[in-house]
Formats: sequence, C-alpha cells, structure tokens
Amino acid sequence: MNGYKNENTSNYTLTKYDKLVDNIKNNPEYKKEILLNKLIGFYRIGSEIGTGNFSQVKLGLHLLTKEKVAIKILNKIKLDEKTQRLLLREISSMQKLHHPNIIRLYEVIHTQERLFICMEYAPEGELYSKISNDGKINEIDARIIFSQVVSAVSHLHSCNIIHRDIKAENIFFSNFNPINIKLGDFGFSIEATLDRQLNTYCGSPPYAAPELFRDDHYVGIYVDLWALGVLLYFIVTGMMPFRADTVGKLKRIILNGDYIVPSFVSEHCQFLIKGILRPAPSDRFSLREIMHSAWLDTEIFSEPLLPYQFNPTLELSQLKPEEFYSLKLMENLGITQEHLILSNINEPSSNPITKQNTQMNNLISYKALTDITNSVINSRIALTPDLKQYINGTYRIVFHLVQKKLRKENLSELQTNSFFVQEFSSVQISESKNDLKHRRVKRESDTEDEITSKESNRYSKKESLIKDNSSTKQNSIFVKLNTDSKRDNNPAKNQPIKRNIINPSPNQRSQPGKYSDNNGFFNNNKNSTKQSSKFCTIL
Repeated sequence: MNGYKNENTSNYTLTKYDKLVDNIKNNPEYKKEILLNKLIGFYRIGSEIGTGNFSQVKLGLHLLTKEKVAIKILNKIKLDEKTQRLLLREISSMQKLHHPNIIRLYEVIHTQERLFICMEYAPEGELYSKISNDGKINEIDARIIFSQVVSAVSHLHSCNIIHRDIKAENIFFSNFNPINIKLGDFGFSIEATLDRQLNTYCGSPPYAAPELFRDDHYVGIYVDLWALGVLLYFIVTGMMPFRADTVGKLKRIILNGDYIVPSFVSEHCQFLIKGILRPAPSDRFSLREIMHSAWLDTEIFSEPLLPYQFNPTLELSQLKPEEFYSLKLMENLGITQEHLILSNINEPSSNPITKQNTQMNNLISYKALTDITNSVINSRIALTPDLKQYINGTYRIVFHLVQKKLRKENLSELQTNSFFVQEFSSVQISESKNDLKHRRVKRESDTEDEITSKESNRYSKKESLIKDNSSTKQNSIFVKLNTDSKRDNNPAKNQPIKRNIINPSPNQRSQPGKYSDNNGFFNNNKNSTKQSSKFCTIL
C-alpha cells in the first residue's frame, strides 16, 4: 500500500477517514483486495476462524479503529427461505441487545451475492473448547462465568427475546484475566412475550428440555432455563448430565430425568442445579431465584449497556459520557457531527437479504465517494446508503470501545488497540482543559466509580471467601486469585475441587449426521468435535 500516492490530494492534510476513502477509491492494491473479497467496506478480511453449513466466519480488521472483528459471510444465492428467516431473526435480535456479556453486532454489509455480518470478536475461544481441553472449572471461576451467562440471559428475556440454543459452544471468552464471557449465536432466537406458546423445536439435543420431546408446544423462557441448568452441570463437572449414543436414547434419559450430580460438587451448587433441572417447566428456578441463590450470593451481575445512539441536537454538555467520548474519537478519525447526522446513527438496519443494493453491485466503482478536499470539515463526501452504513458501523465500534473503557472491562485487550489507547488519551487531555470544564452530566445508569466499586466488591468478597476457607489450596485455571487460598471443610460451602481433568467422552456428545449443523462460530480449534448438534425438527 505504501507505493500509492494520489497527486490530487498531495497538497492537502488528510484525515484517517479521508485517506481510507481515497485508498478505496483510487489505490490499485485496495481495488485488488476488493476483487479478491479481502476488503469489504472499511474491513480487511483475514483468516478463517469458523465454518457452518451455510456460512464461514473470518477474522476481520476495521481499518479506521484497528479493532479486530468477526465477520460471518454467507452466500445469499444458497440461502433457502428457512435459513433466510433464521438469519433475519439473528440480526434482529442482536440489534436489540446491549449487554457486556453478549456479542455485539456492528453492521451488516450486503453485496449482490454475499452477506457480511460484522460483530464483536471474542479472541479466547469457546467455553466448550476450554473445558474439553482443560477439564472441569473450579467453582470460584464457575461462579463468575455462570453469573455472566445468567446476566446475559436476563437481559435477553427483558427484551422479550428467547435464545433457544444456550450451550457451551455458544459462549465465548473475550478475556481470561479478568474472566469475561460473551453469549453469541442467535440463529435460533425469537422475539416473543415471556408467556407465549412456541411450537418450533430447535436447539441442541443434550440441552433440550423434556417438554421439547413430550409436548406439541412450549414456553421459551423455561427452555432457556433448562439449558442453563445443563450448562452449569457441564461447567462444574466437565461432563453432560444426560448422555447417550443416539438422540432416541438421549430423549428417553431426559424424559426420565436420569442424572446424578457428582459428590465433589458443593452442596449449594448441587441445590442450584437440581432446582433448575426440574421436569415441570413452572417448577424450575426463575432467573431471579438463580441470581439470589446461595451459590451465587457473592456475585455482581452485569448491568445492560446504553444502546447505540447519538442525538445531534444536544450540545456537548448534554451528552452522556459514552456519547461525548465517541463523538470526540470519531472527530479524531475525521468523521464529524455532520457525517453522523446524515448517516442516521440511530436508524436500524434494513432487510439485508431482500433489499436491492444496486450501488454495491460493482464493488470497484464506489460511486458514493467524491473528490476529497483539504479538510473533512469542508469536504462534501456524498453519504449514499453504503457510505452511511460504514460510518454507522464505525460509530458502533467506537461507542463499544468507549463503553468497555468506562466500565473498565477487558482493559488488557483494549491496550492492544493502538488507535484507541492513543486517541482516548488525547480526548481525556482535551476534555480536561476545555469541553468537560462546563459539563454537568448526570448518568442515568451506573457511573464509572459505581462500576469500579462493584468490581472491587466482587473481588473483595472473593478474597474474603478464600481467606475463610481451610487448608486446601485452590488454583484457578484462568486466574490465580490467591496463592495462599484455603478451603473450608464446611460442606455447606464450596467443596475442594480436585485438579483431575474429566474430559467428556465421545458418547457424551450427540452423534453427527442428519441432526448435525456444527456451526463453530469463533472456534479457534476448527478440528474440535462438538458435543451437541442443532436440530429444528420434531424429534
């Protein structure tokens, strides 16, 4: 890319945004990447990190923010009506969700033949792969992981969304230290009131609730709750509670409720598992009861995030911190308030399958891009729907990075993003001298100090719990919380977790074949065997 120079702009001071637009329009090497499907929008597409029957997932890099993303690529020509319907549900669900433990959707880019779903990347892989490789997870870490999953599901249900495919393969680590997980893969999700009767049978057989096999309808929230119980069992034992060689045998075992919780699982955890895995749907522990259970009483549950939004009519002093920082970072990139206003940041994505997008049929032309002037303030780059979308996606990424920073979430990962570290620092300096001098913003949600205090309370509770324990040393497989940790012999508290690795045997996983879909999204181990297959038929 270094050999290209646009003589028409050589006398101008170009912003990062201007340079990227100019390269996409005029640079021969960029055009070559576009032809080879290695560049789409503002994303450079890299290596494959997962595959499915109708899609592949590749690692991407957003060229303006330098943020790594996961890009799910589908061939629209090969999508049948059913798959299109599931895909639209997935996109619709992800657009409505804003939570630190849920994979974020950034944008959907569509060409004549392909669909590109650009979303948050969780670099540390699947929970399933972690347990398969390292064995069961000790209960200190299991509490953190499970509480984050429960918090994510609670947000789903508060938005009237049922996941219907909660399993270890769909839970991803964005970080190990501190532990931070993300719930993803909303392909089987559905928007429904919490008491609505559903009759489409989908999910993964080992996680399927009894009513999916027994009745001709079900209530979605109870199916999600059952899956949480199966997931918790798998996390703390390294095994599935219901195991069989065939789906038919598995069905009988689940209907009979045949499972045993190993004695090494603590009393409180056993009580929680048994409370969730009750045959009658209405008898199962609710999310509220799970959150207030004795096993999770030391956990702090994550709060939902502020949705992507930008109100251009407000002055800087009236913006929330996320909006203020995001606006400043976008300006540092060369994208002004004018661009954001014209791009309709708050406007939801249109139907990515049925919409005819003629401007993108010829990826080389990029008719949206006009000549670049000496500054972005004076430039008049035509904001056609395509360019609007790319600005929209950039804003969503920046907004998400800012939210992570303000919540002090995953700071080690943020430090790897050179753009964010440099630009966020410059914004802080600028605001301290000028803009924030007169700002009087009252946050509607948790403030940074409150969030920090919550995190401190979580770990102080952890340390207190550890110090109260007796002589058995407990090591975390992710974070060594305290090298002098001692365990309590009181059976009502956590039992000592042996370091034996209990790997799921082949017969614990459903068999591949006609039920198998094996969508290994974000799975860094492409050769790993999945423990469960998806099904969407009456079994």
